[in-house]
Amino acid sequence: SRVITVLSCNVQDCRSGSERLLWEFGRVDADILILQEAPRCEPIIQRYSDRHILQHGEYTIVSRYPVRQVEEVRTSRDVDDWRRLSAILFEVDGPHGPFQVVNVHCHTARWGLGELSWHSIVTGYGVDEFEMHQNKREAEMEELAEFCEEASERMPTIIAGDLNTPSSS
Repeated sequence: SRVITVLSCNVQDCRSGSERLLWEFGRVDADILILQEAPRCEPIIQRYSDRHILQHGEYTIVSRYPVRQVEEVRTSRDVDDWRRLSAILFEVDGPHGPFQVVNVHCHTARWGLGELSWHSIVTGYGVDEFEMHQNKREAEMEELAEFCEEASERMPTIIAGDLNTPSSS
């Protein structure tokens, strides 16, 4: 059987340079590229023009195999009337049958942490904003986990992307 190579990257609108990204991608020569923050990365699209490419907002998938968009994943819980597009579900016609790819980009803790300072512990400044952002992140992750669990019951599923869950968060 054939191994399918997958590479995922938050390309951050190619701000760090598309040449470096293309060099790294070329080293791996992945069958499927799962990209986040990629709405304006024309050099990547041009480099892989011989592949199947779908873009939806910041989400891009580049595949050797036919691919179609199946569903958007948005938070449904009202947290300050916030419904964020946190993932896109794609279906790929792979060489051994179809499988799904969930391209994920979760809300970052940075926005809430940015409001805190050394004197927040005394003044309380920024604590409410931090808690609000953490509540958004928690709601998003819970819903995304439920969605991925349900999706994986239909067919094999790859979940990849920028989860924004480093230990520092």
